[in-house]
Amino acid sequence: MKKVDILKDIQIAHRGIFNNEDVIENTKEAFILAMDNDYPVEFDVQMLKDGTLVVFHDSNIKRLTNVKKRVNRLTLKDIDYIKLKDTNSKIPLFDDILKIVDGKVLVDVELKESKHPLRFLKKVCNILDSYEGNFIIKSFNPLYICYIRLFRKEYIRGLLINKKSSRLPFSFFISNPDFICTHINMKKNKKIIKYANKYKCPVIYYGVDCDNLACDCYGYVVNKYK
Repeated sequence: MKKVDILKDIQIAHRGIFNNEDVIENTKEAFILAMDNDYPVEFDVQMLKDGTLVVFHDSNIKRLTNVKKRVNRLTLKDIDYIKLKDTNSKIPLFDDILKIVDGKVLVDVELKESKHPLRFLKKVCNILDSYEGNFIIKSFNPLYICYIRLFRKEYIRGLLINKKSSRLPFSFFISNPDFICTHINMKKNKKIIKYANKYKCPVIYYGVDCDNLACDCYGYVVNKYK
């Protein structure tokens, strides 16, 4: 059995189940709602100025707060006063979300960019090392996945690819991913099919609607490789 078999026939609630009105993306409420419906959860991890790891997608908090400030310029004290949209939800801590999930469902962790990558990666891995549940980890940055490949061989690692991704031969060579993750609109992209076959990687497509939920979900497709 391959370690990526954990992903077969799976749909993962992208940023939880949310509508960004009364339930906000990437919050404990969105993840609890997803778990209540038996969905694994995907979320984004970033590092604050003081080294705190938080769950938030955008590099700037403006879209969900109307406050124009970059995540990496905030501190733990700052986010305690920040509310998301017109709710009481706050930007959650990475380890708090893991405690809420507590191994009940698969966790899909996306690593966002950091000004201090080594510090960021070490912190993420130290937390995941003590997590007693199933998880996968992915990033658009192939160097991040290379770090995981070298120092956490047991992790299931994925390389994210979009239309802006360049130097694919280099990215695949250094990351040697267990799976590929890309948008459903790139399903017929010949380069992705080529590298999926070469590295014997299944592909997870994001931007897939399922069950009419108010969220994005992943659809899992396994390439037919020999």
